Amino acid sequence: MVVSGVARWSRRVVAGVSGLFAAALVVSGLPVDQAWGEDPPSEPAPQVSTPVASDVKDFPSALVEARATGERVEITAERSEASTTWVNPDGTVTTQQFAAPVRFQDESGAWQKFDTTLVEQADGSITPVAVPGGVVLAGEVEGTVGDPAVVAEVGGADEASVAIAWEDSLADPVLKGSTATYAGAWPGIDLVVHATRDGFEQSFLIAHRDALLGYVGVDSIVGANATAYSYPTDPVNSRDVDGRGPFGSCFARKETRVVQKYWSRFDGTVKMQCGTKKQWGLRHIRHGHGSDWKAVSGFRGSWTKFLDWAIREALYRSEVVVSQPDNKRCYSAPMVLYKMVNGKPQYWKTRYTNVVVSKNNRTIISAFPSRKAWCK
Repeated sequence: MVVSGVARWSRRVVAGVSGLFAAALVVSGLPVDQAWGEDPPSEPAPQVSTPVASDVKDFPSALVEARATGERVEITAERSEASTTWVNPDGTVTTQQFAAPVRFQDESGAWQKFDTTLVEQADGSITPVAVPGGVVLAGEVEGTVGDPAVVAEVGGADEASVAIAWEDSLADPVLKGSTATYAGAWPGIDLVVHATRDGFEQSFLIAHRDALLGYVGVDSIVGANATAYSYPTDPVNSRDVDGRGPFGSCFARKETRVVQKYWSRFDGTVKMQCGTKKQWGLRHIRHGHGSDWKAVSGFRGSWTKFLDWAIREALYRSEVVVSQPDNKRCYSAPMVLYKMVNGKPQYWKTRYTNVVVSKNNRTIISAFPSRKAWCK
């Protein structure tokens, strides 16, 4: 019954076309006032609509194919950004609905799948392979506090846009699939931008614990109360295994025993070793500058917690960094100190932390406070 119905419909279409052709012959007759042998007047070419793609199937045609093949056939005329519809051989319909768009129509009207793979363009920008209006990433970035540089942006021009702006420099990113990784956004921390079908996502890849602590820091109020965090039950923490504070004990230990590690801006990971009283390491700091640290910290108890915080801040947030003779490097950073007065923080004083590091083996030689930056 279905096949015969289609046949009758086909005959009507043929007849209609024939009638149309005959009418066209009448309309195309020569005007009365035009003589034989003369060139006909020129007329503009008729506007022809874009033909429908041959793979577009409506319900009836898809149903005929499904019954003929015994397999379900997609009704491509009903395809959308987030759904696909099939007709089954028995005449029922199945629709798959997605939670988000999985395809889009290009300028010609053809359906295309999203492809968020990032590729570099001729102008140096980085964009997804096939995402209309997708994220645009920068290559090498040179920004400042006064003039931040755009790292990633969606929108722009006359539209509202969402962007990541950076107040420093970033090297060209490493591209892998839909991910761009800007290495060294902060010491030990990479900026990662992931292209999506509707924009982008950003995250940070932290290489190790020291990098995290260098970024988040500790409590903003320092001085009269302890601020360094410690987790005695955590095997990876700022305390040594013997539980004697951030550095542990160097009693009867080797000079080379490592009691703490830090992340520095120019020397990577540097270590605090037990050392000797007169020359270098924790023993030297305790023997030569312990009284200075006690005075500046204001702690009634162990001043080594304050020392640990001060060294960490100076190596990561140094204001002055100077190379010195004998292959040494000196880091200086200010400490703005507060004390608690009637339960409220009150400015106390500003001092500088100075840390001297050996560039040969990346060990701390000394660390001491001063009124001004000592590194020159």
